[in-house]
Amino acid sequence: MIDSITQAYPLAWGSIRKDLQNSGSQPAYISGAARRTLKQAAADTADTGLRASFDADVTSAPALIRGFDALGRQAVQGQAILHYSQDGITLHLAAGARTTNRGDRQVLMLNGSYAAAQLGGAVVYAGYVPRWWGPGWRTALSLSTNARPSPTIGITRASTTPFRTPLLSWMGPWQAEFFIGVLDGPRLTTNTLFNGLRVSITPPCTAWNWRWPAPSNPAAPASPASRSKNFSTSITTRLASTNPKAK
Repeated sequence: MIDSITQAYPLAWGSIRKDLQNSGSQPAYISGAARRTLKQAAADTADTGLRASFDADVTSAPALIRGFDALGRQAVQGQAILHYSQDGITLHLAAGARTTNRGDRQVLMLNGSYAAAQLGGAVVYAGYVPRWWGPGWRTALSLSTNARPSPTIGITRASTTPFRTPLLSWMGPWQAEFFIGVLDGPRLTTNTLFNGLRVSITPPCTAWNWRWPAPSNPAAPASPASRSKNFSTSITTRLASTNPKAK
């Protein structure tokens, strides 16, 4: 039902909303899930001005290896959130604190804070943006939320709309993102830069049904089957470099 790229987070709401609006012919439980997702998409993309909220998490089993079902990162954590969205400009400030452990002693928590602006078909952003470069339900090989997000600036497509030109339309829905950031926190080398590039395409597959023995009418051509499931190909590169002036 969803043909857009869904193997990396954050997702492009525009393409997902377009796909889910055609869910009327699906079973009731799928249509219900689609309506709830559309409601959340409308809330996340609406020009609502300034709004405030608070998020808290308490758990007796902090999750080290994280997935979609992960509990809190620490035993106790909380964030006060201010969100502003108007005319393609979004400001999201999430500041809070949490308990620490032997491996992570940072108390201040800015996870999820960012500023973003939509420029045509692209979104330019800066902040502490969590990323999940899957696929997978539990952790990911390239980037995941196992580690806290680091400060980055980047650019990504606002939707996964396919190319209209015949030369590139074979790619189907596609997504691209590039970012560069600084790995914060104590480490052996300082001013460590980190950049990543991801390009994902979903070419439509066409399946042909061949019949054997041959049909009674030898002039009848083999008919193409309905559109089969798409497959996705992604290219991910990461490069870590250090400031040559760093000691």
